[in-house]
Amino acid sequence: MCSIVRKSRLLYNTDMDKYFQEALSNFTMDAACNDAIRHLTDRGFTAEEIEKQLTFPAGLSHIEKIRAARLDELRRLNSPNADDEPVYEFIEERDSYGRKSFRRIAKSPCSNPSGANISTDS
Repeated sequence: MCSIVRKSRLLYNTDMDKYFQEALSNFTMDAACNDAIRHLTDRGFTAEEIEKQLTFPAGLSHIEKIRAARLDELRRLNSPNADDEPVYEFIEERDSYGRKSFRRIAKSPCSNPSGANISTDS
C-alpha cells in the first residue's frame, strides 16, 4: 500500500514538474524573444530573417509558430466582420411622454455610411 502511494506521488510530482518546466520555458521565451518576433513580423520579415536578427537563440519552428499566430491575429483584427456577424446601429426614439428608448437595427455591409440616398440615374 505504501509503495502505491509513493508511486502515485512520484507520478504527480513528475507531471507537475513537466507543467512547471513548460510554463517557465514559455515565460522565458516570451520575455526573451516573442515580442521581438511579433515586431519583426509586423515589419514584414520572414522567419529566416527574424532568426538572423534575434540575439536570443530561438529555433526556426518556434519562430514560425509565433509568426503564424501573429499573422492570424492581425488578419482577425483587420477584418472584424469576417465571421459574417451583423453590424448593429442603435437609434434613439422618444415617445409622446418624452421617454427615451433605443431601437437596434442591423446595418447591411454595403449601406452608405452617410445615410444619403445616392441614385445612379442621371
